[in-house]
Amino acid sequence: YEETEDGKKLPNRDIMCGYTLLHGNVLPELVIRDEDDKSIGTNPDAIAAIKKELYAGRGVSIRFYADQSLPGQELSKHGYMNQKTWAHYTYKDEHVTHGVCIVGWDDSISKDMFNSDPTKQPPADGAWIVKNSWGSETEYTTSTSGQTIGYKDWGIVNDEGKPTGYFYLSYYDKSIDSPESMEFGTDFAQYADKLMVYAHDYMPSTEDWSNTQPDTLKTANVFTNET
Repeated sequence: YEETEDGKKLPNRDIMCGYTLLHGNVLPELVIRDEDDKSIGTNPDAIAAIKKELYAGRGVSIRFYADQSLPGQELSKHGYMNQKTWAHYTYKDEHVTHGVCIVGWDDSISKDMFNSDPTKQPPADGAWIVKNSWGSETEYTTSTSGQTIGYKDWGIVNDEGKPTGYFYLSYYDKSIDSPESMEFGTDFAQYADKLMVYAHDYMPSTEDWSNTQPDTLKTANVFTNET
């Protein structure tokens, strides 16, 4: 907020981005699919590409079918997640439901960790180490309104027995989709004079969703580039 001469506080609508995208890489798909979009295998080149990005210090975002929508919810009837080992393997074709970030890998994770039923185990060992957006007892925060962001009590436990929000995801999971890596610059000072973003997006919708008024509302921001 900005304070005016008469003491009133008005919202400052000048928005300045704090990061800039340095690198963005769309990686090969892990799941090989047939013409009917059914999974028929795993792409070894994709595994190698993801490992290369991780080795370079970049996390890899993916979409996949999560066995839960939130911590504490009952697992699906298929049992894709083994909560004793926190190892997840979607052994059937499923639509994606969640986004997470791959932060590492472990070739030694046994396929036996995923499911006790041999028919529902991955074809081989190996798993991604994945950070979920919720589940950590050590890496969550509380908003100014008191809302807990990040949740807790989910995922692999650390040496102190606290849930971390991390889990294992088989290389051969049949739902993994859209692997991408991104790297952002955080030293904003060197870009500040070039990346000012003036965006007063406090505008009404371009459509009246309630259908109570016949007219469509339209507004626009007009900016002048002085550089």
